[in-house]
Amino acid sequence: WILLCTDGLINMVRDEEILGEFKQGATAAEIAARLVAQANENGGKDNITVLAVNISPNLVRLIYLKTRALVRQQGMKLMWLLVSLLCGVAGFMLGYIVRENNWQRYIFDLMK
Repeated sequence: WILLCTDGLINMVRDEEILGEFKQGATAAEIAARLVAQANENGGKDNITVLAVNISPNLVRLIYLKTRALVRQQGMKLMWLLVSLLCGVAGFMLGYIVRENNWQRYIFDLMK
């Protein structure tokens, strides 16, 4: 991580608190926004400029952050998409069983 900031942040937020924000984990934009909000909560007497840059996230972390951001933005849409896909798969399987006329045998096999 790289953090570039003005004295508006450094004078209002302790170093340990800044480090804590990075340890919580999030995207660079989320960390910068939280730091600015924290500086404002502590008085915000000077202009506050924060630039946080994650210069080399590993692939797993990058996928995790992108997925988490997508779920936050599109949560209900993703849930309905998954429900629709599951219903579609179940319908396909049921149609296949009925079409093959194996549905009676399939039900008896399930009851055993």
